[in-house]
Amino acid sequence: MWPSSIYVQIFPETDKCVRALNEYLESGQLTADLQMEFKKIGYHGPLQVYARSIDQLTKELAEIVEEAMDVFVLSESCDQTGETDKVVGQRHNKDVLEGKDTITYEELRDAWRDALLRITAWTGDEDKVKTLLQAGVQVNTENSEGETPLLVAVQGGNAEMVSILTQAGADLDKADDEGRTALWRAALMGHVEIVSVLTRAGANLNKANKEGKTPLKAAAKRGHTEAVSSLIQAGAYLKTAADFGRTPLWVAAKRGHADVVSILAQAGADLNKADLNMKTPLEAAAESGHAEAVSTLIQAGANLNKAGGCGRTPLFVPAEKGHAEIVMALIQAGIDLNRADERGGTPISVAAGNGHVEVVRILIQAGAELNKANSMGRTPLWLAADNGHVEVVSILTKAGADLNMADDSRSTPLSRTAGKGSAEIVSILAQAGADLNMADNVGWTPLGTAAGSGHVQM
Repeated sequence: MWPSSIYVQIFPETDKCVRALNEYLESGQLTADLQMEFKKIGYHGPLQVYARSIDQLTKELAEIVEEAMDVFVLSESCDQTGETDKVVGQRHNKDVLEGKDTITYEELRDAWRDALLRITAWTGDEDKVKTLLQAGVQVNTENSEGETPLLVAVQGGNAEMVSILTQAGADLDKADDEGRTALWRAALMGHVEIVSVLTRAGANLNKANKEGKTPLKAAAKRGHTEAVSSLIQAGAYLKTAADFGRTPLWVAAKRGHADVVSILAQAGADLNKADLNMKTPLEAAAESGHAEAVSTLIQAGANLNKAGGCGRTPLFVPAEKGHAEIVMALIQAGIDLNRADERGGTPISVAAGNGHVEVVRILIQAGAELNKANSMGRTPLWLAADNGHVEVVSILTKAGADLNMADDSRSTPLSRTAGKGSAEIVSILAQAGADLNMADNVGWTPLGTAAGSGHVQM
């Protein structure tokens, strides 16, 4: 029978115990520090300090459940007075039930039954769940974090268990303390069978968590194609964008989930809906270097030239970051090579300024304007020279870039480079025919600039 006061000490904190154990098991770690972790949440139960495996932990939890089932569910004919003497005679280390230091047998029994329903729903023990429900345990009993048996059953990934609880009257749309419903959790974890069970039962398809993320967005973000398809077929709203203005399609593109992007596009999702930062799904995918997602959006008909923040088209970000494959895909799809942003910069100027050799070559071959200056009068060659990108300077020079086109201060690529002491770039520009005597707005030639900056050997 009941061996000690340990069970009284851990209750009603068993819920927290099981949740922590679940997280611990999922981490894949062994249990050298188990006792310390469980003490932090007030658990002083019989799990062994030196447990060596997950199997041992599972076995120990099962033993606790079996014994509690025997005492509080299957053995109602036991001598409650005698049993209560053992239980209530132990003082709890803090107020555990409604501020009481002692509890009656009925209170303890009901608390254990509630917890047992959540535990067995999580572990997938269908027989015990049915027994508990038949014994009158409330199907929507909650733990301290607002979790019901249905919510923890979803966490356990057991579709049949979810079905049992649903048929027993579980509240489908009850959310935990973070606003996550059973459907939301199932979508996030990619449990497509559970998603189907819940949608057929009438769960709210579009109920968002506290951050504004819907089940569809949760599934899309994780790349769960089957869950996404199931939610769409059930009628989930495609355009929800409460979370930073980002739709399910946007987050799928950002994460590079091309299959999910394709499913959403075919379902009619808005391909060009930008977030609050004016970034479209195409730009989000391009920024993250997801070539397949970019190609999927292009094929679906995304607007190639829709400008986002600072007036930049989706070509700017991959050019700036050096994503050559994406730059090529966008060019082949017909994007405007020379459309400038609000500061007059072009894709080739940002690629040159960041030293992306392959991207610069691709843009030149595609016909990018070599001498288009930004709002400060700086050309791609000027920016490459200024940042010391030798190979890019060489490529632009050979491609016919204007060697002497000065910025607003009349500083040429040569004078700018001379002032920074880059002998290799100075040599390339000089040999290509750059004007050695062209003065800036204060009258300094490249040689004077070099000398004034301390580069006397230039």
